[in-house]
Amino acid sequence: MEIKKIIDHYIKNYSSKIFMTKLSVEGKNAYLMYIYQYEKELENFSETFLAYLPFYIRASDYFSSFDDNLDLDEELKKRSKAIKEKSAVVPSRTPERSGIYGELFLDFYLRIINAKKLILTYANKRSFNTNSETTGPDNVVYYVDADNNINVCMCEAKFVGGASNARNALLEDISGTSLKMGHVTTEYLNDYFQFIVEKEFKVDISDETIFHSFLFDLNRQLDNGNNFVQILIDHNICVNFIFFAIFDSRKRKPEDLLQYYNEIYNQCKENVEDIGISKYKIEIVFVPTENTTMRIKEEIEKAYE
Repeated sequence: MEIKKIIDHYIKNYSSKIFMTKLSVEGKNAYLMYIYQYEKELENFSETFLAYLPFYIRASDYFSSFDDNLDLDEELKKRSKAIKEKSAVVPSRTPERSGIYGELFLDFYLRIINAKKLILTYANKRSFNTNSETTGPDNVVYYVDADNNINVCMCEAKFVGGASNARNALLEDISGTSLKMGHVTTEYLNDYFQFIVEKEFKVDISDETIFHSFLFDLNRQLDNGNNFVQILIDHNICVNFIFFAIFDSRKRKPEDLLQYYNEIYNQCKENVEDIGISKYKIEIVFVPTENTTMRIKEEIEKAYE
């Protein structure tokens, strides 16, 4: 089955379940919020997670085995349950400790809602035989804009209780703490791009010509130090930093959370400019929920029983 058919299936049947209405702060296009039909919240989150897990976990060639005549929704859900039960790729962790919930909905937002293209699969980010979470940015995608400029997106996701907890966790990801390195720092980005290149930086065949010289220099850098950020700068790559958070809150207007948007945006901007990246974009996406995030996670887990 062609990937486009699967993507179209998600767009038609699932895109409005969580990403129904897009809101933004006037004059601040980087400050986004999505709201939806809250009376169906538990059902919509659990159904979307169940149907989307195979697409999030597997590489595109996995879906070539799908018969064009099958009931796609039933097949996705069946394979989702098999992945959750048997696959060593998905860590077996309690809802309180698992980060896969926020990561999966971030991926849906990036690849289904916004048609971004995957650089590194979930499986490639994981280490063999470990029950630990994947470290590093929660997703790395790309797109080529209308002017044929390459945009690489470094993305972070949170699925936590309360807006302030989401804000604090994202700020920690940006600048780090005494116990962990910030992700928006030169040292971290250099190390992570080295990891990406070693794992195989993938682009669509249709984009290979545009990416050729950039990928050539990235691969050459593997044997010549660790200055991948400079290659991004030299090739005029626009680096997008996307911060995505789902949290329980009765504040359903982005203006009501303006302070949190500002704090995240300003901290990222400061770090990016300290790195020396001048071509960048920052996007912050909030999804407030009616139920507690733990209640939603529990409902998702029930779908696998």
